[in-house]
Amino acid sequence: MKNLIFRLSILLFTIVAMTVAACSGTSKANSANAASNTKDSDTITTSQANLTLADYLRRVPGVRVQGTGSATAVMVRGAS
Repeated sequence: MKNLIFRLSILLFTIVAMTVAACSGTSKANSANAASNTKDSDTITTSQANLTLADYLRRVPGVRVQGTGSATAVMVRGAS
């Protein structure tokens, strides 16, 4: 009977240790994702306040901007 209780306590300890180890890895991954998601993905900040959207997009690889003002056309590589 003592042998059975000892084995069950070892099994319980092992399960708890594995659960804690698995959760600690998940917690680190979630906190890293939370830190990277704090900034809105639709927001672009620039240090040049006088830069227009067309001028900014001209600097982005894969984006082609033609024209100026209200006649500006933007083409993105790979988009149809």
